[in-house]
Amino acid sequence: MISTQSIFFIVLSILFGSASRILIRYVVKETEPYAFSLLVNAISTVLWLPLALATLEIPTQTIAWITLAIAAILWAISSVADYISRKGAEVSIHQPLSQSKLIWGLLIGIFLLKETATTSQLIGNIAIFIGIGFLLWHPEKKFGKLRDPGVKWTLGAAILTAATAAIDKFALGWFKPEVYGFLVFLLPTIILLAFLPGRTQHVKHLMRHRGKTAILAIVLATTAYYFTLKAYAITEFIIVYPLLQTGTLITVIGGIILLKEHEHFWQRIIATILIVAGAMLIGF
Repeated sequence: MISTQSIFFIVLSILFGSASRILIRYVVKETEPYAFSLLVNAISTVLWLPLALATLEIPTQTIAWITLAIAAILWAISSVADYISRKGAEVSIHQPLSQSKLIWGLLIGIFLLKETATTSQLIGNIAIFIGIGFLLWHPEKKFGKLRDPGVKWTLGAAILTAATAAIDKFALGWFKPEVYGFLVFLLPTIILLAFLPGRTQHVKHLMRHRGKTAILAIVLATTAYYFTLKAYAITEFIIVYPLLQTGTLITVIGGIILLKEHEHFWQRIIATILIVAGAMLIGF
């Protein structure tokens, strides 16, 4: 049974997350993904610091720090991959397509986290698979849109994101959400800074042309992630993770209206509804 408090955290995460994704697409269309990824992790580290200091509690188990290290590496890689995919695919395509991570998330939840799947969750995965297939279908392309670089990056980033989300859930067995959130942004920032030489001009270009919008998007995304971790801390991963994806419909509609992504309008809407329905079945 999912608690009222958990639902509250999930709804807030969906609202803040949907707004941030629309703004991120606007930013990365004209900027370099690495630069935005570095900015995201650096600013998020600063935002999380007061929360971490207020609830400071450091685990002593070696496995906790090994888990954190793995999460940090995956976060750094998946962050760059995600923003490359967002640059190459419209938000009304990227967001529903990225929900393929639900399929991976369910498998991870069952086989690695030892959580139990129901018949409705399996049916939900089938609905998501059908929705993704419909979204990618193109009458003039033999393999639909699978050859598009943005689509390939989105599918690859989805696998990394699902793996990272599962590790987040696993790590919260030792870390407070506030402390973990701070560390899981701090360490990727350090990793990405190692690749900064030769790329400083990209960071300057980002701040000059999309700086204010980028910062707003990051604040919204960080807030959404905070509420996501709060939900993970009190409810099973296999329930929280799919329910968070219902924000997909909000993001797609926002992309169509605000970013004027009107091509194949009904195909995108129908595919998104199928995927969201699948997510709801998985969640319940």
